[in-house]
Amino acid sequence: MSTVTWRDVEVDGATVRVMEAGRGDPLLFLHGWGLTPRAYADGVTRLTAAGVRVIAPCLPGFGGSA
Repeated sequence: MSTVTWRDVEVDGATVRVMEAGRGDPLLFLHGWGLTPRAYADGVTRLTAAGVRVIAPCLPGFGGSA
C-alpha cells in the first residue's frame, strides 16, 4: 500500500480520524457498520495502485472518532 497518513479533523466540535493514502483523483471511502478503514486494507491498496487518492474517515464511535 502507498504511504498511509492519519490525521484528526474537527467536525462540529467532535474529533474525526481520517486516513489518507495514494495520489490522484480523490475517492471518499466509507467503512461499513462496526468496521474501520483498516478492515479494507486490500481494497485501499488496489485503489492506490490504480492511481486513486483514498480519503477514509472513521465514522463516529469507530477508529478513534468521537
